[in-house]
Formats: sequence, C-alpha cells, structure tokens
Amino acid sequence: MDDVDRDKDDANGKRSMINEEELIVIPSKRSKEEVEKPSKVEVSKHEKSLSGTEVSKARQRWNLLSYHIRCNYKKQASDITTDVEATFMVFEAFFIPRHSNSGRWYHLKSPVGDVELDVHIYSVVTVTPNTLAGFNNSGNIRIWPSEECLAYYLLKHEQLIRSKTVLELGCGMVGLSGLTSAALGATEVVLTDGNEKSVENIQQIIETNKLSNHVTCFVLHWNAAIPKKQFDAILCADCLFFTEEHSTLLNCISRHLKPGGIAYVMAPDRGGTVRAFLDLIYEEKKQWQNAEL
Repeated sequence: MDDVDRDKDDANGKRSMINEEELIVIPSKRSKEEVEKPSKVEVSKHEKSLSGTEVSKARQRWNLLSYHIRCNYKKQASDITTDVEATFMVFEAFFIPRHSNSGRWYHLKSPVGDVELDVHIYSVVTVTPNTLAGFNNSGNIRIWPSEECLAYYLLKHEQLIRSKTVLELGCGMVGLSGLTSAALGATEVVLTDGNEKSVENIQQIIETNKLSNHVTCFVLHWNAAIPKKQFDAILCADCLFFTEEHSTLLNCISRHLKPGGIAYVMAPDRGGTVRAFLDLIYEEKKQWQNAEL
C-alpha cells in the first residue's frame, strides 16, 4: 500500500482503519532447483516493482474496504453495547441467543458475497489475565481488524483460494480468514494457533457450522511442523507485532508452503514491524520469487 495513500484522512478528518493495515503477499515459493540457480535480477532491500496501474488498482481496493469499515463503524457506534470484544468493522454481526458459559454467539454476514458464519466470541468477564498474557494468547483478546481485512481481501479475490488447500497460522479464537476460505470453496482448510483455548473455541465453531468434513484445527507452534504436509496458500493475520518471532514465522511459512504456493500476511505496521518483516524476506529472497506489498 502506498505510504501517501496510507496517510490520507477521510471526509470527517478521521483516520480510516484500513489505511493502517498492510498486506504482504509472498508469492511463488521456489522449488529446490530454482533456489540453486543464481538469480538473474537482484532486488534492492526496499525496491518496489509495482507499476502505476497496479498501484491505482490496489488503491481502489483499499478505498472500497475503507468505505465498508467506516459505514459499519458508524452503525455500531450508534448502538449501546458492552460487547467490546465482539466489535466487527467489516462483517455484520448479529447476536444469537444461544447458551454459553464463556462468551456469546454471533451470526456474521460478509460485506460482499454470500458468506455467513456463526462464531463464538469469548466474553471479557470470562477471560482471565493468565489467558491474555504472552505471545500465544493475543488471539483471545478480540477479533483484530487485520483478521477482517484479510477475510475481506479473500472475498474480493476468491479465485486465490478456490479449490486450494489452505493453512492459517495464528488464527486466534475465530480463524475468520480460514473459515471464509472454506466458505469460498477451498478444498481443505487447517486452522492453527499456539493457544489451546483458541483452538478449543474454533473447534466448536467448526462443528456448529458443519464444516468438519474439510476444516480442521489444532495447536501449532511456529517452530514445529505438520508432518508431510504443505499447502497451496498460507494465511496470517496480525502476527508481526513481536519482531523476535519474525524469523520463526517465516521459516514456518517456508516449511508448509508448496513450491508455487502463496502466503498472504496482513498486519498493521506498528513501529515498523511490517518493514522489519519485509527486510527479513528480502534477506532470504533466494527462497522466494518475489514479495509484494
């Protein structure tokens, strides 16, 4: 996303949320033979290869998403609610009066397409400090904006995951991007997180939406691997906030991505964390054909 575009304010003088989100596309992991071949073109550390036309189209997509977010934000701001943890900016959310000892159920409707899902959100009053503390527990706090932004991106480009195998890393307590992929026609979706409580919550979401035939979930730490398993697409939303974990995350992506596969990483650039991750990709660029921002 263009830095100039990111700094624009909306008509009311308020900074739109989507302009704080960055999408990193890591396309086409190289095969072993390609890695061994010398690169014909050396890419500088911060070089961007986007043409004017590509930048213009990308800006149009971001503006469209920004519009949806602002509209939904204004709608929700007018409603009195104490469910801070269940605030959605892109998807429409409707409370479902279903019994739960740990949270609430919501019916989600996508802003484009016909994707509808029932999701369970942990209640603030049931989430303890121990649940929230640590790197693997941030997904139990709330639905982060990057999750919705990545899901929306897939909704607008469903051909990217239709008939593909999909792995979501750090999916939090809902796995919104992975569930959206399943609804859009992915043949297999694996949702993973480093937190057992998150995975337990996702399991009941999978069962409630009757997705068990092609969607699974389990605990996966980024320094581990799924035995003999690689995927066409890997999704990762808001997982770049700890720079010390960047190398572990990138290695995890490399282990699980098929040659020719694509990873989609969505995150806000908090304190330069996205740029730091891009620097790491460029340092190890022999593994990748290219990376786009």
